[in-house]
Amino acid sequence: MGFKADAVVAPLDFDFEPHVKGCKGVIPEPSDKQLRDFMKGVSNILKAITPKDVEAMSDPNAMLEALGSLLDANGAEAEAMNAEVHDLCAMVCSGTPTSEQIMALPPRIRSHFYGWLTGQLISPESSAAVMTPSLALVTGG
Repeated sequence: MGFKADAVVAPLDFDFEPHVKGCKGVIPEPSDKQLRDFMKGVSNILKAITPKDVEAMSDPNAMLEALGSLLDANGAEAEAMNAEVHDLCAMVCSGTPTSEQIMALPPRIRSHFYGWLTGQLISPESSAAVMTPSLALVTGG
């Protein structure tokens, strides 16, 4: 059977209904530049929120405390980081959905969309394994 381009990754389809009426479709495959910019942005965000103290990384309570200390009293840093995540996701979606449609989602659902999209872009093969379990037979896996 060989390589089948339409079977290696799942389409980036989305459905924002009932929260955003009539908003569903397929996000166009991102360009190389969009993926590079997205990955660089995600990397910068992760560097910004990762505690500098390696000990904090192994202790969940210390990790939460370190992350909490990164946010100022009025939440401006958290708001800026959320805006950066939004901008990265909207950029890589190429207008389908639009930035405004993404922002129209309730916050918890919007956060889940960001996480889903990031997972699809960073590790698309994980969704392909779910989409086409027979692919293991093609690759000998």
